[in-house]
Amino acid sequence: MPPKTLVLHIGDHKTGSTTIQYAFAGKRANLAGRQIRYPGTLSHNSLRAQVDALSQRGPARKQAEAWLKRTADSFAASPADTLLLSAETLDGADPQRVKSMIDRFFAPVIDELRIAAYVRPHAPRVLSSFATQIKSGRFSSTLEDFHRLTFKQERLLYLPRFNRWRETFGSAFRLRPMIRDRLVQKSVLDDFITHMLDSTDYRLKPLPAANSSLPLRDLMRLKLFQSCQGHLTQKERHTLGWEFMRLAGLQPDPTPQPKLALHRALAEEIRDTYAADASAMDLAFFDGVATLRPELDLAVDKAIPKAQSVAPEDYFDAAEIRSLTALANLAAAILQNSPSNWQTTLKKKRVDALAL
Repeated sequence: MPPKTLVLHIGDHKTGSTTIQYAFAGKRANLAGRQIRYPGTLSHNSLRAQVDALSQRGPARKQAEAWLKRTADSFAASPADTLLLSAETLDGADPQRVKSMIDRFFAPVIDELRIAAYVRPHAPRVLSSFATQIKSGRFSSTLEDFHRLTFKQERLLYLPRFNRWRETFGSAFRLRPMIRDRLVQKSVLDDFITHMLDSTDYRLKPLPAANSSLPLRDLMRLKLFQSCQGHLTQKERHTLGWEFMRLAGLQPDPTPQPKLALHRALAEEIRDTYAADASAMDLAFFDGVATLRPELDLAVDKAIPKAQSVAPEDYFDAAEIRSLTALANLAAAILQNSPSNWQTTLKKKRVDALAL
């Protein structure tokens, strides 16, 4: 049996995790002389809940223990040399809890552990996270308000969080910058295979679009749609956002449309807010090479002069607003009263797209 390696990919969010998951769930990455085991059909984002459940009592803990034991045992019995688990939801987990989970279930069957993470520069991360919150109906205010809320919650202060992961896992923790020009082949998938799976001999099949950013007008359509879905759970609204994005990608606007962008005043505010954290990250994780800090200046240079509106009524006339609202309310009534598991149906469409 070859040496066994567990590669646990923990995100971050907004760093191309979906592309990595699509490639391995859809068996579109072939590494020469290697057998990669990737259980499941998309991601392993339930791992966050499973890690947390292990410290509790009740059926959720038993379910988590059963899945983790089954996953570890099947890997041990398989000819695969690498078990890849990918869960960007772990980026906010307690590293000590993750280590306890690994020590209990996987350490007995592996010879090596790698914790794989990517970090996106602060300014584009703010922008991309804001768009995601709009798509899933979680945030309805302005980009400026989102930035200030994110800072208040310390969600994008990278150094303390990544230090905790490195302190817990030592040299097993690998961090790469999600900066296109610094990635292998300017691709997060190529970079992941090269630096996290330690392979340079591989073949990739074409992938479906993964979590592409929506044009601003489509984003406003989705915002209006989500505003009518308040009766749904957050997970359900997230599923709807994904499906809208998938369908919009199949019917692209024939005329070029602008996308969400930072305006100069906000880009400068973000630079001032995160400059110290970016410089500290460069020193601590990138051997002192200027990596994240210059990206803050670049965001200012690329910023548009004035803020874009994020109010749907500024993009559509009254007649279209009326039509969109009526259709959104119709969908809300159907979803609220539908006995079928429509979430599973929509997820299956994403899975089926990987087989095309």
